[in-house]
Amino acid sequence: MMLVIGLAFLLVVTDPRQPRPSDEALLAMVVDHAPGAVVVTKRERPMPADIDGARGLCGTIRIGGTLQPFIVYTHWRPAGSVDGDRWATLVRAPRSDEDEAERKAVGVACQNSDGPTTPQA
Repeated sequence: MMLVIGLAFLLVVTDPRQPRPSDEALLAMVVDHAPGAVVVTKRERPMPADIDGARGLCGTIRIGGTLQPFIVYTHWRPAGSVDGDRWATLVRAPRSDEDEAERKAVGVACQNSDGPTTPQA
């Protein structure tokens, strides 16, 4: 038993990976992507199990008086991969009413996310 505990500790100590960005950090990236945006709702987007550390959020933001959809997700890029050994994060959200292509892309990405919706303060 002590051997198992020791090996688990060794793995934790030798893993250079920084903690995955928090939901709050991911939502801050959405606001940075669309200046003036306010997050209205968020929900977890289930991510494929084979993507290391993946976390996704879908929801709505208010830009001016208009609600727009967004998706933000992050996953671990291991050392040895292109631009690796870091968390890679992507934000998709329309920045204006005219950005129909971005709105459609977010709609496709988030259409099957059945996580509970959480209103934001």
